[in-house]
This record gives sequence, structure tokens and C-alpha cells, in this order.
Amino acid sequence: MREPLTDVSVENDVIRIVVELPGVQKEDIQLDCAETSVTVSVDTENRKFRKTVPLETNIDVDSAKAEYNNGILEITVNSKNKTPEGKRIEIQ
Repeated sequence: MREPLTDVSVENDVIRIVVELPGVQKEDIQLDCAETSVTVSVDTENRKFRKTVPLETNIDVDSAKAEYNNGILEITVNSKNKTPEGKRIEIQ
């Protein structure tokens, strides 16, 4: 079982995971999300990939979206630990 190349980036509390899966059909990809990781696996006769990507923050599993195009799987998910926004306090 091979481990695919992956890249993880965080921008504005959105985590983006890019996974390279050359020669794989979309229907053969299994994608599982937990609060602290994302697992991508492919188990076909010709291709076997598996990668668990640990994340530094908890994620909102229900916000996960994935697109697959030309051998590139792109997953986006929102962080649960959003950066707190400041609030101005009015002095009385």
C-alpha cells in the first residue's frame, strides 16, 4: 500500500487538503473524516493508496467538501477552533 503525496494548508479557519491520486477513478476513493484527521484510501486491483492526515485542530466534520479532478483530490473543511474575533467594549 502506497502513501499518496499530500499538502495541507490553513487559511481563515478553512483547512485545505490536497492529495495526489494518479490513475484512480473517483468511484474508487474512500474518504473518512474524524474530528482530528482525514483518511483517504483506494483499494483496487491496480492501485492501493492509504493516507491518514492528522490535523492540528478539531474540524467540523459536517462542513467537509471534496472535489476530484485529473488525479487531484481537494478536500476543504472548517476548523471548529475558529480564531476568536475581537469585540469593542463601550465604556459607560
